[in-house]
Amino acid sequence: MKTVFLFAKTDAVVAPDRKSRTKFVRAVEGARDRAVIIQTPVMTGAGAIIGDKVITSLLLVANFTEVLIRFAKGKRMPAFVTRRDYTHNLAELVPSSRGLSGGDYTPLASSSNPKLGEIREVGSPLLVVDVGSGVPVVNVAGTRYMTSLAERFEDQLKIKPNAPRGLIGGAVWGVDGRFVGLTIGEKIPPANDPTDPQFPSVYALPSREVMEFVESN
Repeated sequence: MKTVFLFAKTDAVVAPDRKSRTKFVRAVEGARDRAVIIQTPVMTGAGAIIGDKVITSLLLVANFTEVLIRFAKGKRMPAFVTRRDYTHNLAELVPSSRGLSGGDYTPLASSSNPKLGEIREVGSPLLVVDVGSGVPVVNVAGTRYMTSLAERFEDQLKIKPNAPRGLIGGAVWGVDGRFVGLTIGEKIPPANDPTDPQFPSVYALPSREVMEFVESN
């Protein structure tokens, strides 16, 4: 049984007062600092730093063995796709340089065990990082619903190719700074979908399943 959840993507950017050190400001900064820009020959997406690796959507990196990554405050470098999980649509990347603790680079030494958050009721706010402009910005999203599948994702989920640009592969965070999940891809809405097209639905894998993948190696 596979579980995913959907959230509504928005273009609302979070810009908290940097002088404030509230838990919410730290959550926004943590979401941004753990984001990586991933560029493939066909699209731009995101990844999440977990431990000394980068985790992203398999639908972003596809069959490529090497991609380019860039940290929020750093330069570009190659990264290699070292593991794939076709059942959960996850991929693991290892940067070509693992000593990212100084210079212009954002350190990769984030906790390998981020605090996990739970999916809350419909409409609850979430934080997602959009890297489509080349500069990571934190956007507001909203919880829609969870769903469980008895078969493989690709047989059940109708996912829009190469979308959402700049968001696919990135982490989903709660406003309390807890890791909630990882963006898999944008849903293709059915013909009779009543939802507003300005706020497309996006599939995400819950954090517990992402961490199972991370810790399985």
